[in-house]
Amino acid sequence: MSFTLKTKPSVEPVTAEYVKLHTRIDGSAEDDLLAVYIQAAREYVETFTRCPVMTQTWVYKADCFKKVIELKPNLQAVSHIKYIDGSGVQQTLDASLYDVNIANVVGLVYPAYNQSWPSVLSHRDVVEVEFIAGFGDDGDDVPAAIKQAICMMVAHWYENRQSVSDSNMNDVPQGVDMLLWNNKVMTL
Repeated sequence: MSFTLKTKPSVEPVTAEYVKLHTRIDGSAEDDLLAVYIQAAREYVETFTRCPVMTQTWVYKADCFKKVIELKPNLQAVSHIKYIDGSGVQQTLDASLYDVNIANVVGLVYPAYNQSWPSVLSHRDVVEVEFIAGFGDDGDDVPAAIKQAICMMVAHWYENRQSVSDSNMNDVPQGVDMLLWNNKVMTL
């Protein structure tokens, strides 16, 4: 089983202007640098919490159908389920044959009532589920603790441009992980 990011988020959870309020940075000379820090901070949050933050498209692949397919948290929708049948031909499963649970912490997909998964070719990565996950398309959809953690990380990286120096050795601020802990998913 594997997950591959197909489409990155089109926006970040916070803007450079939002971060500049937090960091008290004036001017726009380093907006490009702040954009890199913001993206890196979001990626750190996603790795730590195991949750997509902004809307993005993922592809799940597996060697067979599981009884229940566990996708990423913050599942918005399943775009399609494809599989390679016993003859080696790729098929698209009709959406009426499966149910999607977006209310669960981790998005779930399972056969519809009185249905079962089709037989697949015994081979690697014969099942593919393309899905959309994330809190939403707008920073307002993202929990405040996540936005605060991102601002703290950006401010830290802005002030400490090297991870190690003669006079200063700083890790990610401890408060960041504390802010993110409530959004961390343990089941993946």
